[in-house]
Amino acid sequence: MGLANAANTLLEWWRATQPTTQLKFVS
Repeated sequence: MGLANAANTLLEWWRATQPTTQLKFVS
């Protein structure tokens, strides 16, 4: 559970810092 929470937090931070890269990753 802790690992999933950390991964989710990392994803949230990454999306906030790299919106364009995040979109590119999703594509």
